[in-house]
Amino acid sequence: MTAQFCQMTYLIMAATHWISAHTGEKISFTGDQKILWAWMCNRFQFFQASGSEWFDNQADIAAATGTSESTVKRFIGLLSKHGYMTVKTRRRQGFIQSNSYT
Repeated sequence: MTAQFCQMTYLIMAATHWISAHTGEKISFTGDQKILWAWMCNRFQFFQASGSEWFDNQADIAAATGTSESTVKRFIGLLSKHGYMTVKTRRRQGFIQSNSYT
């Protein structure tokens, strides 16, 4: 079995906050958010290297990181609000929607 790793730098592990790109305010950095940050950066780089948009759904992100879907939604909301992520929502079929992230 070949294991894949998502590295988390010591700087992220030791961080107590992150800075809003829009306001400059300090935002507390929880343990769950650090795990999400590292995993999401890894996935974004994976999709970017293959030339496609990142489109993991929030339930899959939660399952992969051991967090709740509501924690994922809140963190994506914070990243969007503070200038670190853009979320594009597209309608697929009827009421089904799909998000892509940059």
